[in-house]
Amino acid sequence: MTDDDEMIVADGVETRVRVTGEGNPLVLIHGSGNHLEVWGRVVPLLANRFRCVTYDMVDHGWSADSDHDATMGDYVGQLRGLLDALSLEAPVLVGHSLGAGVALHTAVADPGATAGVVAVSGSGRRPPKEKAVRLADLSEAAARNPDVDSVRARLGGIVVDPATVEDLIGVRMELLERPGALARTKRVVARLRVDPPPGAAEALWERLAASGVPLGVVWGADDPVTPVSDAQDLAGAVPDSRCVVIDDCGHLPQYERPAEFVEALLATLSPTKKG
Repeated sequence: MTDDDEMIVADGVETRVRVTGEGNPLVLIHGSGNHLEVWGRVVPLLANRFRCVTYDMVDHGWSADSDHDATMGDYVGQLRGLLDALSLEAPVLVGHSLGAGVALHTAVADPGATAGVVAVSGSGRRPPKEKAVRLADLSEAAARNPDVDSVRARLGGIVVDPATVEDLIGVRMELLERPGALARTKRVVARLRVDPPPGAAEALWERLAASGVPLGVVWGADDPVTPVSDAQDLAGAVPDSRCVVIDDCGHLPQYERPAEFVEALLATLSPTKKG
């Protein structure tokens, strides 16, 4: 937590929020097991032209815990509650990994509530099962024994160069040392261990295409979690979408390659609303 953070209630969830900059609203949604700090390298590059809103999802960061394994409906409800609480009109939703799924589902549920979606390293598909289970195992191991090595293994396993995420280890350890961290982590990663219904992601893409909400896709060329083919499939399913793949980059492009990420993001944001 910092002095820039505030706690608000979004869909009944006490939610940590940080708002930076002025301009059209840009809501940045982190991925599974993460927290708003993963946007820390790009917000300073975007805040001169956007009102950047970052927050911790339920069961993540310093936001409140749930009493069950959070569903996509829970994540979407929290985001929609956040938009209402902050009176954000038609923001662009930028979602990373699980956060991309949250952004896509939110846009489909209420197309008029967003000016566009940018999916970063996530398409609404679960990662390949063996990768998803390994990510869940590493997350639980770090929560069970939150030392530098276990946290480094979890963070470093999703990027090309583990040194790029070294400065996230401290905040992650602080979070994992909070009471209830292991139970919280198990709730978060439970969805990674469950096989999704066949065709669910493709059905979501079809609904997004029909909604008219503009789509941008940003991906790391060397993503070890979600294959680049997912980016191509998602972009191919939504007419007029824009897809940018960043070279020498893994699953966390906004942290591994912040300048290139911002360039890619800006390239996908025009136009932001189909007429």
